[in-house]
Formats: sequence, C-alpha cells, structure tokens
Amino acid sequence: MSGTDPAPPRRMVPALGKRFRSGRPCLDFAHTAGPRELAEPELILDAASLQRWLGHVLGVDGVRALAGDVARAHRLRTAILRVARARATGAGLDAEDIQTINNFADAATPVPQLGVYGTLELSPRVTVAAALSVLARDVIDLVTGPLGSRIRVCAAEGCAFLFVDASRPGTRRWCSMQRCGNLAKVRTHRGTQGR
Repeated sequence: MSGTDPAPPRRMVPALGKRFRSGRPCLDFAHTAGPRELAEPELILDAASLQRWLGHVLGVDGVRALAGDVARAHRLRTAILRVARARATGAGLDAEDIQTINNFADAATPVPQLGVYGTLELSPRVTVAAALSVLARDVIDLVTGPLGSRIRVCAAEGCAFLFVDASRPGTRRWCSMQRCGNLAKVRTHRGTQGR
C-alpha cells in the first residue's frame, strides 16, 4: 500500500447532499462546518438539518432537535474540529475544547437494543444530547487511541479536510484520491510539462 491508497468509502447523506470521507463520525461531523474552517457550505443550519444528520449517522429516525440544540451542536463541532486539527498538526490541545468535549461525552448515549433479525439497533427515543455524546466519545476514542497519530489534514492545495489515515504504511496524503489526489497529480504533471 502507498500514500495513494483509496480513501474509505464515502457515505452519502442524501438529505444533506453531501458525501463524507473522513473515516470517523466525529470528523464527518466537523466537516459539516461552513466556510469558517472548510470551503463547504454550512450543512447544519437549523433543527431539521441537525435531526437529519444525526439520524443518518446513528441510523435512527427518532432524533428530535429543537432550535437551541443547533447552537450546542455547533459548539461541540467547533471543539471537535480544533482538537482533531491540533492532533493532526502536533499542536497542543486547548483546555476549553477539552472541557467542551468532556461535557458532551458525559451525557448518556443511546440505548443499544437487539433487533428482530439479531441486529444491533438503537432505541427509537434518541435525544440530541445522547447523539452528541456519541460524537464526543468518538473524538475522545480517536484522539486517545492508536489512530490518533493517524489523523491527517488533506495535503491538496485549498482542501482542509481532516481524515484518518488507515493505510498500512500511514502515508496517505489526500482525503480522497478521486478528488484531491487526482487534482494534485494533474497540477504536478502540468508543472513538469511547462519546463
């Protein structure tokens, strides 16, 4: 395997018209941010879009968000983005971001249940606090676990996506070979043609 290994499969969230490719739900959540951090439109504008996104990630339809939940979700998302970016770049973690993530992680998570076909299902009564707790716990697991040193910022010019490098040698450079990797290779090729 090399640094050009394909990215993990991208999950499409049809209701939001967006593909996610980071390899972790917490990083996918960070990528819902608007142009403050990423060159993408804001995807969580209101309670309805928050419900759709959380429902998709958790695989449930029962998440019910209120207008006040959007600001709370944005606060967690900002902390996740900053902590993951700090881990990727080797910078220190901000104490306020750590506290924010820990506070969200403290909420009870959705209750797992056995489905009729022997499958894992979540209780249909999932609160926004429980859903956000899942994301907070995911970033804690990512940053403190063996993949924490594999969080990367895409090397493509103009791309700030964070992703988990799951390649064997740990040399993946782009969030997506199909998108950023190919563009970088085309730029390099054109640069050598002009010489």
